[in-house]
Amino acid sequence: MADKIDWQEAMSVGNPLIDDQHRQLINIYNWLVELEQESVSAVDQLFVQLLNYASEHFACEEECFHHADHPLFDAHKQEHDDFLDKVLHLQQEWESSKTLILHEVKSFLREWLLEHICISDKNLFDRMEE
Repeated sequence: MADKIDWQEAMSVGNPLIDDQHRQLINIYNWLVELEQESVSAVDQLFVQLLNYASEHFACEEECFHHADHPLFDAHKQEHDDFLDKVLHLQQEWESSKTLILHEVKSFLREWLLEHICISDKNLFDRMEE
């Protein structure tokens, strides 16, 4: 079983709203880790939560970067688009067969949390402060 992720101050990008939204994704991930069975309703709810989270959070974060006229805005937005594409692909795979290895979703989210939020987001917010 994958380990849960605990919020740590080192994950903070220095923006309380964005940090709260990142905590929401950590909560979704930790809920997924706790799932013991691939129940249809639980997996359906997972995708609803992920897509709702991503729509709200990405819009908020992109607004911050856009207003700052950040030079890496387009590349960062592409990372967000790639995340949405992957979640939608996994959701379509789930809906077509009702079989899905939760490990694949866990691995994808864990990598996103540890790579995108802790590195990519943090770097962009740090550069905005310069």
